[in-house]
Amino acid sequence: MVRVDPTFYERLEELDLERLGGRVDQISVEVVGHDFGNREAMGDVGATGWVRLQWDTAPPLLMGASIVRTDLPGTIISAAGLFIGYDVAYQVAQRFTVRAQVSYGSRDGGSHVGGGVGTAVDFQGGVAWYVRAVAISLSVNLNKVALLRNSRGATNPSPKVAGQACLDNGAYGLTLHWRADNRHTRAEDVRDLRALCDQRGAEFNLEGDDREELIALAIELSVTQFTLVPVRPGEVTSDHGWEVPRQHDLIAPIMERLKRKGIRTAMFMDCEPAAMAAAAATGVDRVELYTEPYASSFGTPAFMTELDRVKQTAQAAVAAGMKVNAGHDLNLRNTPMLARRVPEIVEASIGHALLADALYIGIPEAVRRYVRVCKGEAVDAPVTQ
Repeated sequence: MVRVDPTFYERLEELDLERLGGRVDQISVEVVGHDFGNREAMGDVGATGWVRLQWDTAPPLLMGASIVRTDLPGTIISAAGLFIGYDVAYQVAQRFTVRAQVSYGSRDGGSHVGGGVGTAVDFQGGVAWYVRAVAISLSVNLNKVALLRNSRGATNPSPKVAGQACLDNGAYGLTLHWRADNRHTRAEDVRDLRALCDQRGAEFNLEGDDREELIALAIELSVTQFTLVPVRPGEVTSDHGWEVPRQHDLIAPIMERLKRKGIRTAMFMDCEPAAMAAAAATGVDRVELYTEPYASSFGTPAFMTELDRVKQTAQAAVAAGMKVNAGHDLNLRNTPMLARRVPEIVEASIGHALLADALYIGIPEAVRRYVRVCKGEAVDAPVTQ
């Protein structure tokens, strides 16, 4: 198998987004060459190669186009051949697909037009073309489970039970953002999930602002990671990162205090490459990049610009000596390309989209799909509108 230069994939992705308005979830490209060397038994068979493009414009229909070139000198068929095919596949069940194809073939001066319908059984999920060498670690944010519970003032649904389901199905860790108004997560939720993660050997990431009760709780429970997030009064959700170096004197003492207790530190930052050196100067271990602008640009002309901004910021963060997390509005459609194109990202905190998808497909299946997209794979996303 011959794999083409990575820049070739990048250009194909760009062309795909330009031509199809960003609706494409994945382009699969394969260039393969074979040379059968058993010349006594088979004759001089020569070489075969093909290029296949695959895209997803109208889920669950998966469309693809293939070009196959064969070269068979010195045999009974002493001419080159060309095959062009277009196919549409429909996934009937999780591991069963029906495929229809129309094709044109040519060899030795003759040609034919054909078609057909076939079936395929996909064992162990098949083989994905884009798979990162090291996957992004998925930390599931369970705030929305707590929000739903609080809406009725009772105990159901339980963030702890939801957390167990997440860890059972491949999540690397769990995240909670405890706000001062207790609108979703409460202090007891933080204690419960910290105990659960400790029991299961998983990471626990606590997020929040600089208020003392939150920092003190993080230290008391010795959380795996504390992510410092700026809070603006009245905000619905986190919508901006810290401003450094202007806020350095507020952030640096908190980082030093947490690190002294053995807690890994992170801070929420906008995707601004020039700000990464100032972030590192606070003593923080990681930055969590605010990915809402990237996510909201998916399928628009601004998408490649926003993707490049994330990539440049991540590279600047690594160059400044930090590791990179990411979060906000990541979902099943926009995460695969981020995973493929920004290998600097080591962790993603995903909550709202995952739990919204879980309403349609259940928590176990949602977590399994998000684990896959964190590897750069493309998966089916629920139809939500």
